[in-house]
Amino acid sequence: MREQKWTPLTNPATELASITRDNRGVAFLFSLENEQYQKRTLELFTGGNHGEVTRQRGKHLFYTYVLTPPEAQAPQK
Repeated sequence: MREQKWTPLTNPATELASITRDNRGVAFLFSLENEQYQKRTLELFTGGNHGEVTRQRGKHLFYTYVLTPPEAQAPQK
């Protein structure tokens, strides 16, 4: 986990290739401010696992979409 990096993406379709070139997985985090991009991200980057992060009492914090290194390296739409 110490090698994790984060980068805010404004255009995942063009910017993800530079991030995944080191054979790393990718995790997208969708907060209330950017949830509108979740559907398009799942369309562009298929094969990942989506989830939700909540507080202990179940209150929604944000959604996640995680691509393993092979999924992140696969040709995307």
